[in-house]
Amino acid sequence: MRRIRLGMLELVCRRSVEVIEFKDLSYVFGEIGTGKSTVARLVDYALGGTIVITPALQSEIVEVTLHLTVNDTACVFTRARESEQVRATWGPEGYQSQLIIPARPPAGVPPPGTEVSVLSVLLLHLTGL
Repeated sequence: MRRIRLGMLELVCRRSVEVIEFKDLSYVFGEIGTGKSTVARLVDYALGGTIVITPALQSEIVEVTLHLTVNDTACVFTRARESEQVRATWGPEGYQSQLIIPARPPAGVPPPGTEVSVLSVLLLHLTGL
């Protein structure tokens, strides 16, 4: 069975680091305008998606890091605010692989020895597809 499991979203802000941990079942609730949708958008952003940089994000967010597990492989995706690249790290502690990879669309040549040209292809590779 192939699966991707969210572990933690780490937001590096100007004055603090905020951490959102995900469990087997996670839900986000709160009043209108408290940032529920922003959590989902930041997960997507760490995975290479686009995001509208609102005044709140512009003034606070420095970097977003998403920790997840693909099958049994630990993965970390880090993306600075307004960057078009994601730093992807995966593998067991001490034997990790790392790539700086375009978020979207592919730019340039894939890293030597791989077919990985964009972050979504790396995720497919790690799931074995």
